[in-house]
Amino acid sequence: MTVMSQARFCLLSLLLVLLAIGFHAGALGHWSRKAQIRAQAVSVAPDQKVELRAEAERFNHRASVLAIVGICLAVAGAVSLIISFRRHERAPWRSIPVALLVAYVLFLFVLV
Repeated sequence: MTVMSQARFCLLSLLLVLLAIGFHAGALGHWSRKAQIRAQAVSVAPDQKVELRAEAERFNHRASVLAIVGICLAVAGAVSLIISFRRHERAPWRSIPVALLVAYVLFLFVLV
């Protein structure tokens, strides 16, 4: 058996955590764009304000969905990592998904 087939859950957790970080980065980008649009809406005509606020809310909704999907992926990655530890998979690089999970938790507190 190869190392990859023996470390399936560890590899899966690495993939899931990387996806979670990507989804959260996307959510932060959408929240940033929402803030820009809201700031722009302050100095425009009243009829454009409604349109810009609606667009800002669309970005907010997309960002919320991306953040929730990211959290779900991170939880799935953590569960996969726990399974990997419980099965005593031979993965010398197991610290990488652990470090990425810690980085993701810290990344959750980054504000736009």
